[in-house]
Amino acid sequence: MSSRLLEIRKAAGYATAREFAEASGLAESTYTRYESNPERIPLKVAWDLADRFHVTIDQVVGRDTEAKGDPRGAQQRAFDALSPRSQEETADFMAYLAERDARSREAQSERARRVWEVVSSRIERAYLGRLSEKPGGPDPVLLTGSDAELREGFRNLARAWVVGAKGPLNRFAPQVRDEEALEEVMAAYDRMHGSFVDDHGMLVSWSQEAGPGYEGGGLAGR
Repeated sequence: MSSRLLEIRKAAGYATAREFAEASGLAESTYTRYESNPERIPLKVAWDLADRFHVTIDQVVGRDTEAKGDPRGAQQRAFDALSPRSQEETADFMAYLAERDARSREAQSERARRVWEVVSSRIERAYLGRLSEKPGGPDPVLLTGSDAELREGFRNLARAWVVGAKGPLNRFAPQVRDEEALEEVMAAYDRMHGSFVDDHGMLVSWSQEAGPGYEGGGLAGR
């Protein structure tokens, strides 16, 4: 009675144990022993064989009592039964679907990005309002504070409002919550304020009034 591993190997297109052993870099005697006694295959080798044959590890070691005959899935068997022309057309259609899905994910990501910018803008309006309505006059940070000071104050308020929010803040990214959502809000803040990473890996922001420079010149190190 042939072993399950032997059936899997033949279904994968390797007529002999030697052929597969040479293709996989195993000694023929070692692989032949695996087919004779699959239950003694080392775990790491069993995983490698399962990956190579695109089957489960239970099939490799002969524990899959329900899977008989051809180890390929129904979809793979259907594809293999097609003519070369039909296989090519199917592959082209699959490539089209993959491209369409990629465009859909990109559009979803862009919608989420815009919502984070709206959230960031609303928090910033509230933050600037608080600075301007301080008892005794506007907070000095509002007029003379550096970009870094303004950003840090914004982050503190954003953290208080975003982290621990009862529901998702972005319907296009409902799974993004708490600290991860805060980072999205901060990324939106930086985009709207023209921040970027310089050649030294430092996050800096552009001041339209003064041009590039550090603290007091328009670019504040983060």
